[in-house]
Amino acid sequence: MDTEILKGIGFEEKEAKIYLVLLKFGNSPASKIGEELGYDRTTTYYALLRMVERGYVTYLIKNDVKYFQPVRPEKILSKVKESENAFSEIIPDLKKISGLGQSDFSVELYKGKEGLNTLYRDIIEQGGELLSFGVDEKTFIDFDILHFKRYVKDVDRGKLKERILTHSEATDFGSKKSQYRFLPKEYFSPTPVAVYGDKVAIVIWEPTLHIVVIKSKALAESFTNHFEFLWKVAKG
Repeated sequence: MDTEILKGIGFEEKEAKIYLVLLKFGNSPASKIGEELGYDRTTTYYALLRMVERGYVTYLIKNDVKYFQPVRPEKILSKVKESENAFSEIIPDLKKISGLGQSDFSVELYKGKEGLNTLYRDIIEQGGELLSFGVDEKTFIDFDILHFKRYVKDVDRGKLKERILTHSEATDFGSKKSQYRFLPKEYFSPTPVAVYGDKVAIVIWEPTLHIVVIKSKALAESFTNHFEFLWKVAKG
């Protein structure tokens, strides 16, 4: 199993791998876990102690040896939700301190897989309708299939609507709820642009993934008009 989702909720790389091994083996001493992962016993032992402190692992002692066991996944999910709820409650106060949300114009830069996941979450939270062009969803799938699948599930079960312009040779698609139209491959721009709410997100794949998110009502309206023109000329 890929460790990216566990890392996304706070696990470190080694912690995620150790947790998966514990789920497989159940109660185990640090030496057995380390042997399975190719880690030395000391490194594994101290990683396990950190995981105990963070609530991912518990242990019992048999014959003076600590046997570690994983906390049930449901309990970790409950802990994540508690943290999310607690953070949600203080968002208004944090905005007052920082002044976020008071400006009609802002620019943010996201990077890598976590940056793309941040964009997915922002789009879902915004709701309404997403207009996107320059999109070949195979590129998104190849880059990070786990977060892409989770985003598609959120679209499937939520109220977000999508209209997506892709190219005529596209073979991979996201939500069945989404509407697609197709432009000739020679006129297709490989730089995805997404318009949602009063934001415009521009995805730059090379040399490494960067996403520029601009909050501007005027810019969003301008890109919306451009999208609507392309939507009319594209093939259904």
